Amino acid sequence: MATLLYFGSFNPVHYGHLSIVQYLCSQPEIEEVRLVLSPKNPLKKAADLSDATERLNGLNAALDLARSRNFFPSDKPIHVSTVEFDLPQPLYTLKTLRHLQTEEPERDFILLIGGDNITSLEKWYQYDVLLQEFRIWVYPRLDVAAEALTCQQLSTRYKTKELRFLSEAPLLPISSTSIRAGLAPQWSGALDASDDPAQ
Repeated sequence: MATLLYFGSFNPVHYGHLSIVQYLCSQPEIEEVRLVLSPKNPLKKAADLSDATERLNGLNAALDLARSRNFFPSDKPIHVSTVEFDLPQPLYTLKTLRHLQTEEPERDFILLIGGDNITSLEKWYQYDVLLQEFRIWVYPRLDVAAEALTCQQLSTRYKTKELRFLSEAPLLPISSTSIRAGLAPQWSGALDASDDPAQ
């Protein structure tokens, strides 16, 4: 079973996150999607993060809203994972993936990251081991050409299990940072702003 792991701070969750999940559900290879909420990202300032429980509640509410609007297909399970809430800090993606693989050895875990993260992957904890041990899918974020090129370069430079750039994924010009700054709406389109689950 291929389980897609979508890690994130979700600070806050927004329609871009859910649109990516919607796209992933259209991929025949994916049987399950888990949104792994990271309570504390070692590469982000703690002061910029809202309370982890508040972010968790917001993420669950957003998924409930999306389901009520039939935003996701009914045949693909979508879950929120709090696995990192119980792991020792600092939290590193490789350690979390290894923990999950030990707990569920029958599953084929695929790590999803944004193109903005692939360009800084070499700052991650044991990034070369991560590339070797786990399949990684990358969705476009900011500069599609540069992000795709980085994937090609990493595949050439390191031994990778799979590094796939999702060139057909929707390009969504939104970020949690822009929402916190009041520069972008949290919800749009099928998930209208008036239905904001946080309100």
